Amino acid sequence: MPEPIDTVGVTVTAFGLATTKLKVKNDRVSIALKCASTLTCTGKVSVTAKGTIGATTQTVACGSASFTIAPGTKKKVTTGRVSANCATLLSGATGNTIGAKLTAKLKTDQPTLVKHVTLTS
Repeated sequence: MPEPIDTVGVTVTAFGLATTKLKVKNDRVSIALKCASTLTCTGKVSVTAKGTIGATTQTVACGSASFTIAPGTKKKVTTGRVSANCATLLSGATGNTIGAKLTAKLKTDQPTLVKHVTLTS
């Protein structure tokens, strides 16, 4: 039988998304985050999407929010209003669904999280 590992004093840093399917409701993106860490997860999350607006392809902001999550818990974070360009991409997409990129930058020792997500209105 293997010897038990002593984890006292070890800092576990794990931060992530509860789901990669994000909903846009009332012009705001709802993001479920989880902090499976021994540290409080504090930082800023932003969502961007790439698409054609008019005749040009551009990256548009779809919302951002600051967050503080206690260790070992989950929290739903709601962004500020999505930009007009992001709303245009959503309304013009088949099924009102677009691919996007979520970036979460943490102020503590956890690494930056970058995930591909789906936005649906």
